[in-house]
Amino acid sequence: MFFAWAIVLLVISAVLVALKLEPVAGQTAVVVYYCLVVGVVGEVLELKKNQKNDKNLPVI
Repeated sequence: MFFAWAIVLLVISAVLVALKLEPVAGQTAVVVYYCLVVGVVGEVLELKKNQKNDKNLPVI
């Protein structure tokens, strides 16, 4: 879900730049970055959790 929000916020950030609201767009881009970080960490944790249950997954 974090990835979907990141895409939406990235589009909003581009619109804000087009509207000459660069400071707000910059803050929105920071939120996009945090969404992506949280999403990747969540996916890695989920993969590690599932890896214990399924021996066919690659080792991380």
